[in-house]
Amino acid sequence: MVLGDMLRKHVRVQPKTRAFVLGDAVYTYQELDSRVNRLVNALLALGVGKGDRIAIMADNCVEHADVYWAAAKSGTMLAPLNCGLPVEGLRYILENSEASTLVVGQNYLNVIEPVRHGLEHLVNLIVIGPPEGDYKGYDELVSACSAEDPYLPVDEGDVVDLAYTSGTTGLPKGAMLTHRNMVTNAANAMILFGMMPGDVFYYPGPAFSAAFPMFMTPVVTMGCSFILGERYEARLALDTISRERVNGTFLFPPMIMDLLECPDVAQYDISSLRYLIYAGAPLHREVLKRAYGVFGHVFVQPYGLTEAMMSTFLTKEDHVWEGPEEKVRRLSSCGRAAPLAEVRVVDENDRDVRPGEFGEIIIRGDHVMKGYWKLPAATAETIKGDWLYSGDLATVDEEGYIYISDRKKDTISSGGKTVFPREVEEVIFRHGAVAEAAVVGVSDEQLGQAVAAFIVLREGAQPAPGDIIQLCRESLPDYAVPKRVEFVDKLPRNPTGKVLRRLLAQS
Repeated sequence: MVLGDMLRKHVRVQPKTRAFVLGDAVYTYQELDSRVNRLVNALLALGVGKGDRIAIMADNCVEHADVYWAAAKSGTMLAPLNCGLPVEGLRYILENSEASTLVVGQNYLNVIEPVRHGLEHLVNLIVIGPPEGDYKGYDELVSACSAEDPYLPVDEGDVVDLAYTSGTTGLPKGAMLTHRNMVTNAANAMILFGMMPGDVFYYPGPAFSAAFPMFMTPVVTMGCSFILGERYEARLALDTISRERVNGTFLFPPMIMDLLECPDVAQYDISSLRYLIYAGAPLHREVLKRAYGVFGHVFVQPYGLTEAMMSTFLTKEDHVWEGPEEKVRRLSSCGRAAPLAEVRVVDENDRDVRPGEFGEIIIRGDHVMKGYWKLPAATAETIKGDWLYSGDLATVDEEGYIYISDRKKDTISSGGKTVFPREVEEVIFRHGAVAEAAVVGVSDEQLGQAVAAFIVLREGAQPAPGDIIQLCRESLPDYAVPKRVEFVDKLPRNPTGKVLRRLLAQS
């Protein structure tokens, strides 16, 4: 099955059902499909064909959905641009992807202008809004085209999403995600989230994130309604969940932390929520306990990568807060393999580790990317045989629950001892004054690396650094106790919520 067939199906069986909502704008399945078909026909008229790349740089808008589903129907590849990237990063992606078409929000024209010059392959410039200079106006362009579906030939092995990694440790790499990848991921999601026809799903994150199509695809596959937030604000998110009677949502962990700090969170009726999905960055056990008190028994945690999407799940039933320790400790895990995925933890000789031993998570399944765009060497380093090597270090217990320690690059070597930042952070979060925390290794002449903790305090809290250090001494070996504790206003994060540890290590 290819993605375009999913949209076509619901146009046939429920054309008047809400498909996509943004603010006051509501689009039924028939209306969304018509928009997509007009865009496909407009692209054909511009000479855009199968395999071509279409880049989009815009704030959250319906055009993000248009371009994704148009790529699905036309056999082209979507290449979203992170709106927070510096000019060098934007130019690299446009140059690397060899995008022939760029759709850009009017408010980003001044950002993209110095980037696009000299890119000979970039021949179609489209602005969301009226025409401007040599940019064609999006609405004018598509309204002149037919709303009839051209039914272009598309194969399940065709790449639909060229999802560039965050590039937190270097230049971003384009993960080639196929129709088969997206459909398999959607099946895993629908099964384990418990999606039902008629559900209302809310996504307040950035539409340029790989999470946007990752969650929109299962929602459309099930024929549900997808609400895209215009922007993220705590009260706006709570109001949307309450007013729209939202059944499911995906929140990056920093968003959950923000909601917990909202003073009037209890005033909102969020009883319609059946599943609240969190992923993209660690949500520590103590934070989860607080969140459970606000949202109830609704949490689901998938683990995956841009390259392998959702590979393991910690289900609602796995979120056990009280009872036997062997069950409660699962809160620190990322669950077990998804139904349509194989996941192992292996040592450096590719042998499965025994419970308690550390190894690397490797993943196999139809949801694993085709490879990195134009990077055969990087692809060969990551995909060996049928297995994708994640770079995440973990242990596994007797029942197959996987406990991520950290990525290889984030581990700290202090005086010859290995320190896993997440283990230190879990202890720090036990202090009631801590809202956020990140532990990194900083350069040290004697130890090589010293453990340093950067902490965002809850409003009104005033602990001393020594209080945090003493708490860590009570639970951690000496070499893992932070040598430096610094209170900061906020942690540097990329747009998907991952802490930019390298910036902290350099501070």
